Amino acid sequence: MEGRLHKLLKNSAGKELEAQNYRLYFEPLESPLGRLSWHSYRPDILGVLLDECDLRVVLVECETKPSYKRVL
Repeated sequence: MEGRLHKLLKNSAGKELEAQNYRLYFEPLESPLGRLSWHSYRPDILGVLLDECDLRVVLVECETKPSYKRVL
């Protein structure tokens, strides 16, 4: 169950990425991109910005007590 602070962090990060025109995927089980995959890790938010010349990917982790090892 998500804590209140965790939800607020996800909400805030999501709004900021939406304002920058990122397409957002919340806690995706699988990556929507063929170039990107994961097996035992799932970001809180995956942001994808794609235009004619550029692909930008943002992984957002909204943990209130983050673990660097978990992301690695």
